[in-house]
Amino acid sequence: DDVMALVSQGQLRYGYTDTGDKGVLVEGDSTNLVVGTNTAPIATSGVDVTEEGTGPMVGTVAHRLTLNKSGANENGYWAIPNDLLDEDYTISVWVKFDTATTVNLRLWRGPYTVCDGIFTGNAGEWKLCRVTSTNNQAGGAVFLRAYPGPRISQTAGESLIVAMPQMENSTVGTSFIPTTDAVASRDRDVVTIDGSFVDPQKGTFVIEFGEMTPSTDDQYLFDLSPWGNGGCGLRLTKSGIFRFFCYDYDSDVIGLNGDWTGSERKIVISYKAGSLVMAMDGEVVRTSSAIDGGFAMPSSDNTIAIGSRVEGNMMANTVISKFKYYDTFHDVDTIINL
Repeated sequence: DDVMALVSQGQLRYGYTDTGDKGVLVEGDSTNLVVGTNTAPIATSGVDVTEEGTGPMVGTVAHRLTLNKSGANENGYWAIPNDLLDEDYTISVWVKFDTATTVNLRLWRGPYTVCDGIFTGNAGEWKLCRVTSTNNQAGGAVFLRAYPGPRISQTAGESLIVAMPQMENSTVGTSFIPTTDAVASRDRDVVTIDGSFVDPQKGTFVIEFGEMTPSTDDQYLFDLSPWGNGGCGLRLTKSGIFRFFCYDYDSDVIGLNGDWTGSERKIVISYKAGSLVMAMDGEVVRTSSAIDGGFAMPSSDNTIAIGSRVEGNMMANTVISKFKYYDTFHDVDTIINL
């Protein structure tokens, strides 16, 4: 797990999982539709806007939104090009709560609200606030709006700080893309390692990663050899199931029900001829003894892609903090200790 090499860009990008562990950031390509992310948001009459240091990311500028009167619907906003499609959009703003410990985040296309989210936090902490919805409203100008305090019951003098606004044409929000005088894009990340160490007869994969959310396509946490030539890998399906596959054998690891986002996961998969054991977060979730002849793993001239398919698509939008392989099989008693 120390020999990762970047394929498509000049350097590895690092981020943090939701429990604070540093890892390789793996994301698909995306575009930020907010133009001028360091410029001050435009304010309605009931809000004063002042520059307030930097945001959570180096080189960004933060702004304080202060309510100058009590009432409702006062906000700071960023204008968005209004040639939007009837597709999925995700909006994101980093918020540092202060005397206002609630923020209402909206994508608004006059006179309609496209999507809306309410977030709370402790004074002094930065929090990423993100909302996803389909832009299915006809209308005019488009705005990303941040309302200090409860939108329908605001109190004069309350304030909070905003930074790093982002709007993406996707159901999955990605890490911040700064813009100046035009929209800006970032290419996908592709991380690979040499797969020659994988034993086709026995072995164990361990992968730890941060928050993931099902999207419109499967997301691959790792993939060994190109799809169509056999291989094995682990993916989060668009229906919300972690699925391990190997050649013509396909097995659900676990079905995820309810609100499971925002939680770091650890998945361990161990195999040998005729046996498969899988564990999630220290608990065995699947065993099988009906796999004749093992998995017929690919030959040693293959590559492992981490965070995507080997071809570079179906990205896992997350932070991967650990990827390990052991050339031994671990049964139900020992797999939970890895």
